[in-house]
Parts: sequence; C-alpha cells; structure tokens
Amino acid sequence: MEPPLFTVFTSVISLVGRSTAQATLLGLIVLAVHILLRNQLSARWRYALWLPVLVRLLLPSAPESSWSLFNFVRWPQRDLEARLSIQLPQYSAADLDPAGAQGIDLSPSSLPTPAAQYVLTWNNAFLAVWLAGAIFFGLRILRGNWRVRRCLHGVQPLHDPETEALFAECRQVLKVKQRASIYSVPGIDAPSLYGCFRPRLLLPTDFRQRFTIPEMRHILLHETAHLKRHDVLVNLFLLLAEVIHWFNPFVRYFLNRMRADRELASDEAVLAVGPENDRMAYGETILKTIESLQHYAPLPGLVGIGDAKNQLEERIRGIARFRGKRKANLMATVLIALLCVLGLSDAQSTPLAVAPIGAKQETTLPSQSIESPKPDAAPTPRAAVNEVGVPLYTRSFRLDPNTFLRAIGAGAGTSPTMTNMVQTLVRDYFAAAGIDFSVPPEFDPYNPAKPSPIKAIFFNVQTGVLFVRASLRDLNIVETMIQRLNVQPLQMTIEAKIVELPRKELNWLNEFVPAQGNRKRRAGTNQTAEARILTDQQFRAAIKRFERSPGVDLLATPRVTTLSGRQAQIAILEQPTDEEAKRDIPATGPTIEFFPRVQADGKTIQMDVDFKLVEKVKKTGWFSAGSDPKIRKRQLATTTTLADGQTALITGVADERSKESVVVIFVTATLIDPAGNRLYP
Repeated sequence: MEPPLFTVFTSVISLVGRSTAQATLLGLIVLAVHILLRNQLSARWRYALWLPVLVRLLLPSAPESSWSLFNFVRWPQRDLEARLSIQLPQYSAADLDPAGAQGIDLSPSSLPTPAAQYVLTWNNAFLAVWLAGAIFFGLRILRGNWRVRRCLHGVQPLHDPETEALFAECRQVLKVKQRASIYSVPGIDAPSLYGCFRPRLLLPTDFRQRFTIPEMRHILLHETAHLKRHDVLVNLFLLLAEVIHWFNPFVRYFLNRMRADRELASDEAVLAVGPENDRMAYGETILKTIESLQHYAPLPGLVGIGDAKNQLEERIRGIARFRGKRKANLMATVLIALLCVLGLSDAQSTPLAVAPIGAKQETTLPSQSIESPKPDAAPTPRAAVNEVGVPLYTRSFRLDPNTFLRAIGAGAGTSPTMTNMVQTLVRDYFAAAGIDFSVPPEFDPYNPAKPSPIKAIFFNVQTGVLFVRASLRDLNIVETMIQRLNVQPLQMTIEAKIVELPRKELNWLNEFVPAQGNRKRRAGTNQTAEARILTDQQFRAAIKRFERSPGVDLLATPRVTTLSGRQAQIAILEQPTDEEAKRDIPATGPTIEFFPRVQADGKTIQMDVDFKLVEKVKKTGWFSAGSDPKIRKRQLATTTTLADGQTALITGVADERSKESVVVIFVTATLIDPAGNRLYP
C-alpha cells in the first residue's frame, strides 16, 4: 500500500505526462509553421509562437473544449492497469463513526504495529527517477542563481555618467519606460539582465575598455530589447519548464529554439532602430562579444547578448538578411490565436468515468469521479430567520450508518427504502435532547408570499450524512450527541481481478477449488453466483496458470479504498459514438459495486458484490453485414464473507446462450489504517 504522499506524487506524474505529451504535439506544429513560413515571419513573431507551448508545459490541466486539438489525439482507452487504480479520500476519526465494531479497542496502543509495506512497480520507479531528475536540475539552477548573487554581494550601482546616458538614450529609442540599475560585476563576462521585478543590467568590469562607444550602444540596445519584452520573467518560466520536463528531449529542443528566436528577435529590434548601413557593424559587435565567451558558461537566470552562442551562424545570417522593420503581421497574430484556442484547451471528457458512491447507475457521466461527502463544514449563515427571529444555520455531519441506526433504534442494516420510518426515529432521537424538529401547523411551503423558515433534519442512510438546519444552540447539542458516537469506522482496500476464461479453464478451476455450497440465485435471472474462499497458494497458482493460458483475457483490475458501511461503485464504460447513440446502442464495459461491512470481531468482512458487463458482439451470417452489433449482458450479484486479506472467487457470470467463455472475479479485501498500512499484518 502506497502512502498518501506517494499517491499525490503519482497524480502529479500523470499530469506531467499529459502536459508534456500535449506540449510536444503543439511544439511540433509550431516547428512546422517555422519551416513553412520562415520567410514570411520575423524573429519576433517566431519567438511569440513558442509562448503557447511554454504555457501548455506549465499548465497542470486545461479547460475542456470541443475546439481542442487533442480531441483528435486521445489517450489510450484500455490502459486498465494505469487508469483503474482508484482510491477514495482518507477519513479521520474526527469525521466518522464506527461500523459495527462494538467492543473493539481502537486506541493506538491496542493495535498491532503496522508493518511498512512498499511494492516496487514501474510507475513507482518512473516516479522516483523523475523526482530525482527534477531535484537535480532544480538544484543546478539554484546553484547558478547563488553564483550570481555571490558576484553581486557588496557591489554598488555603477556611477558612470557616459554609460548611464547611453543606456537612457537606448531606452528612449526603444520606448522603454522601465528602469534598470547598472552594475559593474566581477565574474560576469557577458552583458546580461538579471531580476524579474527589480531588473539590473550587469556589465563586465572591463566593459568600457573592451568595447567602443558604437559597440557599447549596440550591446545596450540589445539588452534594452530584452527589458522591453520582459524576457527575464519569461526565462524564469522557461527554466521551470525545463525542471519539470527534463526527461523529454523534444521539450529541451523546443526551449533551446525559443532561446535562439529570442536572441534573433532582439537582434532585429536593434537593427530596426539603427541606420541601414549599421548591419555590418552590429554583426562585428556580436562576433567580438561571443569570441570573448568561448570558455564562459551562461548562468541560469541571466538574459543577455551572449546567450545562444551556439547559434552564432544563424544570428549572422539573420543580420545579413534583415530588410528593415516590419509591420504587425496579421497572419502571425491569427496563428498565435489559433494555437491558444486549439492547444491551450483539453479534449472533452473520455468515456471512462466513476459513479458517485451509493448511486445505482447503468451508465456513467463524463468527467465524473468517485465522490464522497465533504468534511464537516463550519456553520454557514443562510439568511433565514424562524418565527421567533432566531437565525437558522445549516450544517452536515458524517456518521457511520450502522452505528447511528442502532443508536436511534432502527437497527443496523435498515433498508434505504424505509426512509419515512428512519426520519421519524431521527427526529424523536434529538427531540429527547430538547430539539423540536416537528413542522408547525401554520407552515405553508406553497405560499411564497409568506415565507416561514423552519428547522429541518434529514439522514441519508446510504452515505451516512446527517443534514441539520437549526439555531446555533441546537446545532451545538446535535454536535455533542454525535461526538458520543465518534469512533472511526474501519477502512479497507478492495482489489478485484475480472477475468474471462474459456470453458476448459473454468472446469480446471472447479476441480482446483471445489464448490463450498455458498450458492445464491439472482432474482429475475437464470444465473447462479457462487463465492468460494481461496488460500494464498490457490490464488497465486490460479493467477499464474491464467497468465500462461491462451484465451484468458484480463478485463479489468479495479481497486478502491472505502469504509465499512460505505458503497463504492466503479464503472469502466466506453461510450457509444454519435452514430451508435442514434441507434440506441448502450455504453459497453464492466461496472462493479462493493458494499463491505466489518463484523463485530473487527477482522471479518461481509461484502455484497454486484457486477454487470455489457459487451458488443459482432453478428455472423449472410444477413449480418451492416446491421447493429449484438448486445450481450453478463450479471452477478452475491454476498460473501471473508477474513482480512483473504481472496474470494466469484463465478457464475455466464451468458446462457454462449458456452464458450465465462467471467470470474477474484476479490481481495484488506483492512488498513488511516496511513494506508495494513491494520493486521
């Protein structure tokens, strides 16, 4: 069992993988646009085209849209091992109540010390490698920034009237209002900008001796162009993207191209404000600057004329081909807008969804996930006043259904259909403490002209949530009464393997694990469900045989963490296409629901399992061409009792009209503590 923090990191890995894949596709499109329209786009616009790629790299998720480019490139739909490991939120003892565990001492001192368990998987190995790489590259950037800070330590701003006047002139020429302090810094060999919000122009100590006045003007104009576009801030996000996506060679190439286009854009900005015959002089300045940087490694966080020195030949060609300042490019503007609309949105929800706990559904809703009630919220004013002028507030409490039903006299396991009886018992239970939830005779819910807010209480038997609308005094009484029942229900992980077997493998399984007499018939069907308890040796032997046997298909391996007395449902459905929906073809795939209850000994689990499999079967015969596929349904509903850590084999999910295959389910339930470790190792 993975610790909760590790589960969070695994979710981060999933988001990083999705964003790096989508940004890679977007970057390849931008690269193709650069190649096709190189002569029509200036370096400034080529640099701007990379910005949507950078934004997509940094976005953990994007809003869904029917216009998204990624509607045409979806993630694999049957990646069951990676997508069906579903875990519910963990609950604390302050939120929950016991689930049939009377007489059990649940204090920390009474429980055995959980054994630390950790299973190495490919996902975990990739997570460890990614995290190590991100830390390494992040520390390298921090080390470079520390070197810059160390060089700046004790250095005062430069007071050189000639250099300051030349820099002010450059800012005026490029219409830059933002100021930047000038520093002459030892250890800095290339003129560079540093600082996002307090920009500083860092110059080598021999800047005045190394360059002439025209060359100084070229360099300061180049740095001013960076200042105008806020390239230092953009470079910060660029470094962050490098740390997160260090493993993607495409991303590293895209970001290097972005740096090169950034320098080309600054070169064009300098040439656009200079005389037409200034190109050769500016090119010589670039050559002179970079020649002095042969053994100088650019520091992260600095942006300057010495960047992209490996693209020196490309920069010289760009200077030679410069044909004057270009006007705003309508085509480039449209391209950037399209990239933002198509690339910064995500595909609409895939058919895979998980229904809410306790909901009985045949199909799933898009983009829906396992939901559970929120933790107790603080009282929220509802702007309601009862007949005596006392404000009313609404609060929800989470309870264990079995414990609360026993407390009010309804008995554990009361059917959810007996709602009226349960609500009457709830009102009577709190009336004994002096809270009157009866409806006043003068209350008229159909008269909006005469509103009369009243106290109200409702208990949801399936979810265990108690909703109360009352005064603060009454809410405090309710909370005090509930705290007396404040024992944590036991938590468990349920893992299932849904396997389709040929008939011969089923015959072997029946001989290997004889029937144990626990045979139950589902009402309204001709199908029989049978549950058998396997030993660890039997379970491992069966799985090992099925892995080698031809014709055995692992349909799904769902996994869910839930509480005793809580229903959990997982639906892995493939939604029909628009054309199939018009022909009333339903969603296909397995749906499985668990309703576990821990018995009084604290180790035995009684579990209801409800399974349904909907499949499309291609018709055969002379007249089958072009006809709708045949829909085959396989169902199972049974109750089994197993001990902590045991595996139950559930058989009997067969289509009576087909004797070729049968579906069996292996269900393993393991009790865990709030940290995710086995409760009884």
